[in-house]
Amino acid sequence: MRLTPVSVTSASPSGGTVSIVMRNITSSWAALLVNTLISFALAPVVVNTLGSVYYGIWTLLMQFTGYLWLFDFGVRESVIKYVAQYHASGERAKLETTVRTATTVYAIVTVVALAVVVGITALLPYVFNVPVEAIST
Repeated sequence: MRLTPVSVTSASPSGGTVSIVMRNITSSWAALLVNTLISFALAPVVVNTLGSVYYGIWTLLMQFTGYLWLFDFGVRESVIKYVAQYHASGERAKLETTVRTATTVYAIVTVVALAVVVGITALLPYVFNVPVEAIST
């Protein structure tokens, strides 16, 4: 069996790439706009359903969980890069070390985050003046 080379034509950087970039930018902005509109429409419904005290607690917890992505420390991007690199080059030992290190970092971050959540849970009623009837034991 004989293999023959195939000519590959590259896309014009000015035409194809620009349209892809513009499409990605437009879709990102559209998603942001839709999320904003949903938030504005949903807020009065949630406030009326939960009441102002429970809505405040819900909002506080949602803000806290929104900041949890900061605890990633760029590990996800590093794992993606190095796993692909070591897999492609056949360096199995380095690949396993990368995955093991990422798992260890995530385990440590999880334990720290759980400790913070327990601390916040204990202090939440006192710091934010939550009414006694809104606290369940």
